[in-house]
Amino acid sequence: MTVSLPTEQADDRKPFSVEVELTDDFDYNLITQHILSKKECKTLHTSAQLSFKTSSFIPQLLDEISIRIKERYGSKPMFQSLTCQTESEKSGCERGAFVISVDEERCSAILSDIFNGCAIVFCI
Repeated sequence: MTVSLPTEQADDRKPFSVEVELTDDFDYNLITQHILSKKECKTLHTSAQLSFKTSSFIPQLLDEISIRIKERYGSKPMFQSLTCQTESEKSGCERGAFVISVDEERCSAILSDIFNGCAIVFCI
């Protein structure tokens, strides 16, 4: 005697495929390219030590940097802060952060969510 199972039960007995097709089109060379110029780092570093609102140029520059990030990486970041801190602290972003150093010796370096020094923080 042969018993055939209904379709939903027969499918339940098939092995589950764990293969996932993944195409990674990201250009990893973009990571090595600087987002900021040395002059922009110097300007932002000075502004981070003071109140960045002292210059009407700084908010425009931050908007331009946000556009550069979107064009390169596809995510539109939201400006969080332009700050200098001596102790390592979290970015303050709820989901993820894009932190860019404005220190002279590591100008334009992408930092982790916990960082020290002077940096621009964008939330993703």
